[in-house]
Amino acid sequence: MAMRNIASIIVLAVFLGLGYAQAAEMTAQDKAVFDTLSPQLQEQVKSQLTGGNTVRGVLETMLLNEISELFATNRILAVDFNEGVAIVERADGDVDTVYFDTTTLVIKK
Repeated sequence: MAMRNIASIIVLAVFLGLGYAQAAEMTAQDKAVFDTLSPQLQEQVKSQLTGGNTVRGVLETMLLNEISELFATNRILAVDFNEGVAIVERADGDVDTVYFDTTTLVIKK
């Protein structure tokens, strides 16, 4: 029984250590952006922070997916998460400015 408890403690420590290591890898800039997100969006972002993904990369992908649903968007050229603005290139090559809510990524129309 004692060995089982020790094994459980070791497994728990490893998992807690891995979670801490992942959180520690977040840059100051990513942490600043992450802290402004709604709790729901934070959970979505956390679930995608695997395999070297960054907060910014995850948010850009989510934002591109959201924008692409509304516009025929080819790619994001620039994004400012502090101001809630993205510059996107449409499929036809034209460039548009898209505004979004910085806490939820909801596109402002």
